[in-house]
Amino acid sequence: MSPALSDGSSDAALHRAFVSVRDVSRPVGAGVLLTDRLVLTCAHVVNSALGRDRFERSTPPRGQEIRLRLPHVAADRDLTGRVVTAMWRPPRSEPVAGAAGTPPPAGMLPYHGDLAVLELDEPAPAGAEPAPFLTHRDRNEVIALWASGHPLPTLRAVPRVSAPPWIALDVVGGTVAEGFSGGPLWDRERQAVVGLVVAAHVAVPDGPPGRAGTVYAIGLPSVEAELPALPPVSVPMSARGVQRLLAALERLLPSRRRSWSASSGSRRGSAGGRRGRRRTSTRWWPWLWASAGAYRNCWTRCTPG
Repeated sequence: MSPALSDGSSDAALHRAFVSVRDVSRPVGAGVLLTDRLVLTCAHVVNSALGRDRFERSTPPRGQEIRLRLPHVAADRDLTGRVVTAMWRPPRSEPVAGAAGTPPPAGMLPYHGDLAVLELDEPAPAGAEPAPFLTHRDRNEVIALWASGHPLPTLRAVPRVSAPPWIALDVVGGTVAEGFSGGPLWDRERQAVVGLVVAAHVAVPDGPPGRAGTVYAIGLPSVEAELPALPPVSVPMSARGVQRLLAALERLLPSRRRSWSASSGSRRGSAGGRRGRRRTSTRWWPWLWASAGAYRNCWTRCTPG
């Protein structure tokens, strides 16, 4: 039986797009639904699912099947995916996308590439929906689900710095273990995927095994740079306009959490007429933000995937 999804859940859109990548018997990593037929994950997750070396560079042939599930939509239904040859980016040392490259040496962080797009043999089951994407925002807490999609091992982290091609995040809850790789980082406040988990660092070498202080993710700009041929699926087609509006508002309103009284207080030295004009133009911003969010939530819940 598939887990019930609540429309009121802040993670419902994540659940509809979350993909579990499996080997013959168990989940080994995760991915995220881009369209009803395409899944984005890490290349090393695909290698693990196929029993290959983590940094194997050769493209898996189209005849080789990768087992997938959407645990929050159809938990008992096995799906089959195949690597899209033109969108295979194995891990490499060199920064140039598409270069023949060499595998990164052991312990090298960050490295480049490590992305793969899988094509499903049939459309995703009813209830699945492509994920909305936005660029990450520093200090906005995000979550990551383990490969099975079960909520108990959920990881909480806060983006600290962007150092392309990766984002570094400080872990604030949960324990990093194998199986998070390839999974989407979900920003609950903004209701969007902001990256893919790719690696982790142990905080204290002599500390408890598996305890991570830092996780690393591949952000949306790096995904787009690595996969320029990827269809324009940063957000679902039905919600693209709203998501772009949200992104534009965030650029214009970096301090949208401040009340008008606080922001106007900082301008008391300005001329009265100018202050009045600023207030007239900005007092609608919270309404615009709320309206865009309401439209986004409506698209997420009500529009066919």
